[in-house]
Amino acid sequence: MITHRKGWLSRSWGWLQSKKKGASSVKYAILLLSLSTLTWSGAYWGGGGFEPERGIDWEDLNVLIVILTGVLAVSRDRKLLWITFTLAGCTLGVSWWSQLSQAKNLFVLNDALFALFFAYVAGVIICDIGKTDGVTVDTIIGAVCAYLMIGAVFGFLYSLTELTIPGSFYAAAENGINSSPLRHRDYPNLIYYSFVTLSSVGFGDIVPVSRMARLLTWTESVFGQFYMAILVARLVALQLSSRRKKE
Repeated sequence: MITHRKGWLSRSWGWLQSKKKGASSVKYAILLLSLSTLTWSGAYWGGGGFEPERGIDWEDLNVLIVILTGVLAVSRDRKLLWITFTLAGCTLGVSWWSQLSQAKNLFVLNDALFALFFAYVAGVIICDIGKTDGVTVDTIIGAVCAYLMIGAVFGFLYSLTELTIPGSFYAAAENGINSSPLRHRDYPNLIYYSFVTLSSVGFGDIVPVSRMARLLTWTESVFGQFYMAILVARLVALQLSSRRKKE
């Protein structure tokens, strides 16, 4: 059994290596497309509430595509392949198990694993961008993918906080006067809040109440500012270095 698994992993690694040169220019583009479908179509984030529909349906296929494109985008060597496949398998397994069982503990583990997987992929992409010798379209798309994944990471962390500490976030009512706590696993609002915080827009229509929620909020806000500043500086440095080499 162990030999069979090693053989399967070796064949998978060989296939990835054979496709690496041809797919280098589009690996992040495919990931960006799948991320856009996941976050903007509302397929996975829709519904809200703590009690999602029982079972696995086409919405989970959308999540599977993002996981697979994330795996293909960051699996540069055999060690990374092992780590990525293991983390992706655990994330998908717990996600589907939680949908079937509807257990709160599994929903907590599900949010934690998704946050970990997205953070891992974003970290590998950022390291990859830092090692490039020039600015290409793929480099820019990779930076966008990492940015979207960072927003998703904090969205899952906010959901995890709301699950473990109910009432951590309050949303303003339509009249702008009264407010009410967000529902458990209210992904649309939490993802919205995450990107509003990451970009430092801060409309104030969703307010962190608990200490953990406030800690995560200011951490994401500071991280977003540093990410943009360092990214722009890095891309400019790469472009100048590339021009000097050509001259």
